[in-house]
Amino acid sequence: MKTPQFLLISFLLSGFGIYAQNVNVPDGNFKDALTSNANVNTNGDTEIQVSEATAFTGSLDLSSQGIKSLTGIEAFTQLTGLNCSSNQLSRLDFSQNTALTSLYCYNNLLSSLKIKNGNNDKIPNNNFRANDNPNLSCIEVDNQPYASSTWTNIDSGVSFAVNCNSETSQNRVGIGTTAPHVSALLELNSSTQGFLPPRMSSTQIDEIPTPIEGLLVYCTDCSNKGLYVYNGTTYQHVRSGTFK
Repeated sequence: MKTPQFLLISFLLSGFGIYAQNVNVPDGNFKDALTSNANVNTNGDTEIQVSEATAFTGSLDLSSQGIKSLTGIEAFTQLTGLNCSSNQLSRLDFSQNTALTSLYCYNNLLSSLKIKNGNNDKIPNNNFRANDNPNLSCIEVDNQPYASSTWTNIDSGVSFAVNCNSETSQNRVGIGTTAPHVSALLELNSSTQGFLPPRMSSTQIDEIPTPIEGLLVYCTDCSNKGLYVYNGTTYQHVRSGTFK
């Protein structure tokens, strides 16, 4: 005869097993969009089970729904199309969505976009849009030649790479951004702070050993205070062109 303790443990383990089969969807707006879609949430409950996600073979229109994270999309391994444009997304990873043939993720806040899923050459140009993402400089793909020659709906300066971290971000530094622009060695990004160069007196500037052409300093006691750049011979005021 089974004891009450055994039945209780069995019940708890059973409940944990059921819970563990739910897809983790932390973004409330994303979860609402999924649970309100009868083609996805086939049993009509308040969660999306892994079995429901893996069985879904259609497209999702998640545009303009205030979504900040698509965590959970990786469970939709047979997803064929996705429109997540005009949201507040900063990072997207579709490496597990191997059936994608259409992707629209334009007008977001993307700084990281990974489409390296072994199926990139199944997405034609008309089915791909990633423009209007000003913080995006590199898109990670599995077929760089195909992406570079086919996908044109991207912002100026955006490149494609098999490994964005090693191929385009190497030796570039971003402050206030995780994705410094591909053309910049150093990018500073802020809406509340500015760039502060070294502030020095005229005497201190003159004592800089062997200054190199292009050296930039701010003179605090020159007759024309402000930014000065060394032109190879002397320091020249950036705005007026006068010499120190």
